Amino acid sequence: MVSQDQPTFELNNGQKIPTLGLGTYPVKDAEVFERAITLGYRHIDTAWFYQNETFVGEAIKNCIAKGIVKREELFITTKLWFTRFNEVDEAIADSLQRLGLDYVDLYLIHWPHNYHPDDPSKSCPMHVLYPRLEALVEKGQIKAIGLSNFNVQFMQDILTYAKVKPVCNQVQLFPYCAQPELVGFMQKYGIQPVAWSPTGRLNTQDGGPSYDATKEPIIVELSEKYQKTPAQIILNWNLSRGVVVIPKAASKVNQEANLEVTTFSLTPEEVAEITKLDKKSYLWPSHREDIPSIFA
Repeated sequence: MVSQDQPTFELNNGQKIPTLGLGTYPVKDAEVFERAITLGYRHIDTAWFYQNETFVGEAIKNCIAKGIVKREELFITTKLWFTRFNEVDEAIADSLQRLGLDYVDLYLIHWPHNYHPDDPSKSCPMHVLYPRLEALVEKGQIKAIGLSNFNVQFMQDILTYAKVKPVCNQVQLFPYCAQPELVGFMQKYGIQPVAWSPTGRLNTQDGGPSYDATKEPIIVELSEKYQKTPAQIILNWNLSRGVVVIPKAASKVNQEANLEVTTFSLTPEEVAEITKLDKKSYLWPSHREDIPSIFA
C-alpha cells in the first residue's frame, strides 16, 4: 500500500506505483534519501549496479524508526544486473540484506543482456531467467517483475511465455527521445512505462551525452503559461502521457521542485507538441561498447 497523498498509476497486478519516484544513481548518501522520504517521496528507485542499496536501506530504516513512514507506504524498486542472471536467489538475498527489507515492491531485469562478456558459459537466455524471477514472486521476496531497457521485440518475446506478466518497462524517455511507438506498445499491453533520466541529463561521470530541451520554444512557452520551470514542464510531459518519472534529485531544492510536477497536467495537444521534439537521441548505451545497443 502506497501513501494515499501520492498520485499513482495502477499496475497490471493491482499494485499502485507513485507517478513520481526518486532516481538514486549515483548518489551514495543516506541523508539525501532520508530527506526525500521526509519531504514526501514514497517511490525510491535503486539497483545493485548503483552500489547504494545500503544507503537507501539506512534511510528507510531511519524514517520508519522516526514514524515518518510505514514500510507498506513505500514503493521500493531495485534491479538485477546481467552478470547475476545465473544466481538470482543470491542476488535478491544480497539486495534485501543491503536494503534491510523482507521484500521489494518491484524487481527489474536491468538490461536484456543475455550474453556474459567475461565468461560465455555463464550466459543466460531470457526464457531461462524469467521463471527464476517468477519464483521470487511466489516466495514473496518481490511483489512484481519489471523490465528495463527492453524494446518491443524483447517484450513481445517475454509475453509469449511469462506466467507472471511484467508490470513495467523502465526506459529512457525525454523530449529528444520520446519513443512514442514504444510507449504506445507498452500502454496497449498493460506494461507501465517508466522514464529514467527523464530530463535527458545523464550523469557526466559516465562520459555520455546530455541533452537540454529547456530552451525549446514550446517548453519556454508552457513554462510561462503554467508558471513552472522548464524542467518541471518536461517532467510533467511524461506524467501527462501516462509515464512514471524517476528523476535524480540530491538537493532539497530539486527534491521539492520535482514534487510539484504532480500538481498540474498538460493538455493532450501540449503533450503532442513536446513529443514532436523527438530526435531519437539516446543517452545510453549509444556511447558504451560493453553494453550492446538495443535501439537500432
